[in-house]
Amino acid sequence: MHEVRVVKKCECGMEFFKYTISELEISKKIWKDIGVNPLRPDYKPVAKKKKKKQKDNKIEKECRECGAIYMGTPGRVYCNNPCKGGDYIGNPIPRKDCVMCGKNFQPKSNRGKFCNNPCTYYEYKHPKKEGEI
Repeated sequence: MHEVRVVKKCECGMEFFKYTISELEISKKIWKDIGVNPLRPDYKPVAKKKKKKQKDNKIEKECRECGAIYMGTPGRVYCNNPCKGGDYIGNPIPRKDCVMCGKNFQPKSNRGKFCNNPCTYYEYKHPKKEGEI
């Protein structure tokens, strides 16, 4: 809250300083209008105390990756970070035959269709229709 300056307007339109209301008086007036006295001993503020976070009890669990027994919360699956990282290793990509030349090759991803650049030329992707030159 800030102090408020009360100004009186004259008939001619000029404003004259009348008096100032202090911050403390404004605060008291607001509390009085609300109907609460903050200095009262039984007054309780609106803000409540912070509650402590409830922790889950640790239980004995078996690691999904290595099978070791560890103490962890119910939602935990792995005993430590190396075991957790092993879960993300995918299956190896199988070898395929090139769609253009039929040669067997190892693609970099499962979507790979061609063995190298000459097989991926524009002619294969956009074949000429009958009657075109």
